[in-house]
Amino acid sequence: KIGVLLYMAITLRLDIAVETGKAASQQSHPTRRLMNKVDRIFEYLNGNPDLGIKYKASDMQLRAVCDASYNSEPGARSRGGYVLHYGRVDEPEFMNGAADARSNLLRYVATSASEAEYMQTYETGKGTMAMKNIVEALGIKQHQIPIQNDNTPSVAIATGQAKEKKTKHMDMRMNWLKEKVLRKILDVQWSPGKTNVADFLTKTLSECDFEYKRDQLMVDCSGIPV
Repeated sequence: KIGVLLYMAITLRLDIAVETGKAASQQSHPTRRLMNKVDRIFEYLNGNPDLGIKYKASDMQLRAVCDASYNSEPGARSRGGYVLHYGRVDEPEFMNGAADARSNLLRYVATSASEAEYMQTYETGKGTMAMKNIVEALGIKQHQIPIQNDNTPSVAIATGQAKEKKTKHMDMRMNWLKEKVLRKILDVQWSPGKTNVADFLTKTLSECDFEYKRDQLMVDCSGIPV
């Protein structure tokens, strides 16, 4: 059952990514509680069978949104997520269907929320650069690509505005992101958490908040001709 959910979460149903990921991490020690959770995910899918991703006309300019939930997983781990989509040059707030999305545990234990957010921004930057290489190989030149998150200190770290003594303990590989920002390949920006759609890829939200962010990325496809 969990394998089916993982396939759906990776390919189409971003709305079940967090709960499916949590269930998958517990499957080596299955319990009745875990099976009940899996059954509830299937009940949710049965109740919302026609949700899908719809792509709108765009300028094929990449945009990224990311978020991290600090110390939200067993073992003091944090969960991060990002959404990559194609935007429009003249509409910074335009939101398209996801061209790529991830919801996963961060590799290392973060010592603060800011560090977790920066780690996820770094991972988002890597995913963005990989997609940029593919798109440019198709002949579509990319401008400086914005990466938005809702944590001001992590944005300051990425843009070189944070005090160095507060970031000395961080993995040196994280400086890769600073270099990409300095060379104006990536542009790390702050965005309000209320509108950060990657939020629903990192944690369990209230029903209202979940549906709002889900509906920014997904649509009811029942009336769309195939």
